[in-house]
Amino acid sequence: MEEPVERLLGVRKTFNRIPYRFVIAGLILLAHLSIGLNFFVVSPLLPLIIEEYEITRVTAGLLIALPLLVAAAFGLPWLAFDVTCRPA
Repeated sequence: MEEPVERLLGVRKTFNRIPYRFVIAGLILLAHLSIGLNFFVVSPLLPLIIEEYEITRVTAGLLIALPLLVAAAFGLPWLAFDVTCRPA
């Protein structure tokens, strides 16, 4: 009997046969970490952003945290699958 995930995705258990699976996993991890670096670039610019747009520190902090919170929410498998894969 097929597992529910296999039936849903239409794949079989061939994950152990991929020869470069650790290389692929390492590259995905490296790409994910490099995306995270883009969020840290904004922090030193916060005083200039606060001064230029005349916003409070709380508002600036929320604007910086909002993309991270959205990315974290869509990183949860059940939430991302539920939001993006609803039947019509």
